[in-house]
Amino acid sequence: MYKFIKKMVICLAIITPLTAAPTVMAKSAKYTVLKVSKLNTASKTVTGTATKSAKITVKHGSKTLGTSKASNKGKYSVKVSKLGSWSLKVSASKKKYRTKTITIKVASLPKTIKSASMIVYYKDPSNKLLATSKQTLKLNSKFKAPKKNISCYTASKSKYSGFTLKSSKITKLTKKPTYTITYKYAKNVLTPANKKVLKSKISKFDNALKSTKNSDFYKSNSSKTISAYNNAVTKLDTYVASYLKSTTSPSKISSSFINNETKLLNTCQTTQSAYNSAKGAYDKLHTLTINDKQALNKQIATINNKFNSAKSDDFYKTGNDKTIKAYSDAVTKLNQFVAPYSLDQFSTSNIDTSFNTNVQNLIAKVQTAQSNFSTAENAFNLEKPYKNAIDGVIIYSVNFYDSNFNRIGTTGASVSVKINSDFKDMVFHNGQTYQQVILNGVQGYIIYGDTTCFYAIKPDTNDFYSDWISTFSPADCGNPTNFDNGALWDQYTAKTREEILWEFNSDTNIWTIK
Repeated sequence: MYKFIKKMVICLAIITPLTAAPTVMAKSAKYTVLKVSKLNTASKTVTGTATKSAKITVKHGSKTLGTSKASNKGKYSVKVSKLGSWSLKVSASKKKYRTKTITIKVASLPKTIKSASMIVYYKDPSNKLLATSKQTLKLNSKFKAPKKNISCYTASKSKYSGFTLKSSKITKLTKKPTYTITYKYAKNVLTPANKKVLKSKISKFDNALKSTKNSDFYKSNSSKTISAYNNAVTKLDTYVASYLKSTTSPSKISSSFINNETKLLNTCQTTQSAYNSAKGAYDKLHTLTINDKQALNKQIATINNKFNSAKSDDFYKTGNDKTIKAYSDAVTKLNQFVAPYSLDQFSTSNIDTSFNTNVQNLIAKVQTAQSNFSTAENAFNLEKPYKNAIDGVIIYSVNFYDSNFNRIGTTGASVSVKINSDFKDMVFHNGQTYQQVILNGVQGYIIYGDTTCFYAIKPDTNDFYSDWISTFSPADCGNPTNFDNGALWDQYTAKTREEILWEFNSDTNIWTIK
């Protein structure tokens, strides 16, 4: 028993590789190469390429139409009987290759017919279809090109398809023969493109006239340019109206149309220019534009700013000079006159013809008043330091200069003068500091620091001092006590030409001559 089983195992080991080998080969085998040429119902053979020596089989359904064998170069040819519009299956098989099958459709040949209805297409230069018609074509008959009288066009070129011509005879027809005639625009025709250009030109005049009809100038009807402009646009519109009803189709025109249209356009342009010039002149007199308002307000703002600055000056505050009131009145009148027009700066205002003249006159008056004010103010400012001058004494004789800083003499010693003691009223000239002095009624200058000066000044009771210099004595000033103990008071009297030194005792609040 054991020997029997052992023999069976050995047999199985030998048989298994032999039976398994074909299965592995089948899985790894590749397809045959197969290509089939196109077929139609007139084909007598099925041709193509395949793996060399492969068997080629052609079937229609289950019926085999023919077989063949591929050559060593891989080419094949299978003879078949008459074919219909079928689907054929072509297969290539060879040992150790997997069979490949291709399904191919047999194409139908166009039928040659004896007569057919041809469609004729008539198209414009932009390829837009103008019309169509039908014409019967007969095989072997002479071809006559279809004609059609289409207004505004002349035939330019033609082409056909679906039939064959030989010596002007139809030698072959297909199911759908067609003939296309393309036209170009005839002479003396207004094309759609021309119409659009012309309409654009006319629209500019129409719109411009329409926009101005609500203007005061147009309503005034006081200028002959208004009727001339209106008539020119009306004539142009009337002349071209019938031609512009449709801008998508051409229109026939007379030989004089272009010339007439050009003249009318030029007349519109001329009358429009004349109208605009007259309107501009009218508006300038009757309308205050936004730009005019802004310019006027800017000019008045400059005047007001200068006036407001002047109001803070000492000369204006005195109110004594007649130029002050004249200046104020001129500015006030100007502002009152333009106030109703300057409230809204973002719209135009109607004005009378004298408005601009009145405004300019008022501005001129302001400028004159301002100039007079400045002259008076300058004179005031020159006199101001002298008016601020107080009594004083010049101890040592120094040079005396006139208002142009030219030396006119000397002051003399211990001379009573009117002299400006405030440093802010000093005058600086060519590197020198000058004090303003009135000597014997004459205004002039002395160089600051060239002499000792005493002033008729009193100490401020709200301040505290350690010394004082004046032409007054302590008694002249009410014996002030707001001084340090031992403070000195240097007094100089012009009449006696003597200098007195006083000392203060804070314990007794008494001034005594030292």
